[in-house]
Amino acid sequence: MVAIRGAFYGPGRGDIHISNVDCSGDEDNLQECTASYSGSFICFHAEDAGVICPPKGPQNCTNGAVRLQGGSTPYEGRVEVCLHGRWGSVCDANWNREDAQVLCQQLNYVGNGDPLAIHNAHFGQGEGPILLDNVRCQGTERGLLNCRAEDIGNHDCANAESAGVFCPGQCTNAAILNEVCRTYIFQVLLAGTV
Repeated sequence: MVAIRGAFYGPGRGDIHISNVDCSGDEDNLQECTASYSGSFICFHAEDAGVICPPKGPQNCTNGAVRLQGGSTPYEGRVEVCLHGRWGSVCDANWNREDAQVLCQQLNYVGNGDPLAIHNAHFGQGEGPILLDNVRCQGTERGLLNCRAEDIGNHDCANAESAGVFCPGQCTNAAILNEVCRTYIFQVLLAGTV
């Protein structure tokens, strides 16, 4: 979950009912947090808060399911794939834009621009088995397991070489401070596609 400030989704209208919200993270709802309520603060709609919640998707481990772990938003992270009831990592050997594109499409994270393939366990080392190595997608496959790769479980890499991804369309004003987002924007600028 990522907190967004500065009316990122646009300013609200009407009265502002709550300000200076301070939650510990253990609360069941916003009303349990310490806050200032109507009339006891000076606040403007240009300061409206927002949030990016992780997608409600199956985190169940079903064959072929993929997920992103270790990122600061739901749209980035270390790539993990599920096989035979167990999550495992993907080696970054030959990991490229086409592989990242298939992964982002499989997760339904599509936007303007190309996804960014990330190497060297940028989002942390995988903790389970390394399930895929030398993934070679063309970019049109329906899922990561439809791409060419070494036989499942056959690899010559370590968890320090876990593949990662940043899916496009998520480099927002609120995410610019994120290192991966800055890297993505820099690479797009270098490529001259802005």
